[in-house]
Amino acid sequence: MEIVGHLDEGRRLIESAAERIDLARPNLEAAVRAQRASSYETALRYLEIGEELLPEDRFDSHYALAMALATERQQCAYLTARYPEAEAGTEALLARAHTDLEKAEILSTRTRQYATIGKMAASIEAAIAGLRLLGVPMTEDPDREAIDGELRAVEENLGGRAIAALIDAPVLRDPADTVAIRLLMEIF
Repeated sequence: MEIVGHLDEGRRLIESAAERIDLARPNLEAAVRAQRASSYETALRYLEIGEELLPEDRFDSHYALAMALATERQQCAYLTARYPEAEAGTEALLARAHTDLEKAEILSTRTRQYATIGKMAASIEAAIAGLRLLGVPMTEDPDREAIDGELRAVEENLGGRAIAALIDAPVLRDPADTVAIRLLMEIF
């Protein structure tokens, strides 16, 4: 991280677009390392510099890198209790996401963050929105018949196995199913 900091000091002297992008990547890596060490302010500084190094059209020309920087920045804003900034970051990510899977992943993060700060109704709404993007039908206010139907479906899918036996089931590999499970876990 120290080397990245030294390189950042001279960033204004870099005129080559390719070199600026080459410096944005290590800023992302340094930010992730700082975040893992719970040094969120340091991570934010690296992320801000990383975003500054990218061109204006970064979401068109360098989508993956721009999304990664914005995602980590949103996380750091949340972790430093900058909730309005985190919320704005989430909205910007949702607006830039290309696929429903990406949007559902962003909503999974929103669901967890809302639950953590006690916004349970908003957390559930975000989870339902994410599940709908993945094609998982959800009823916001199920009646007894709908609940009984879901319980029957669980029994059928278990096929007589105990719930504990699911530990031996094949690993879930479908990304959409994985995000759907994460969304459901966040609200239960």
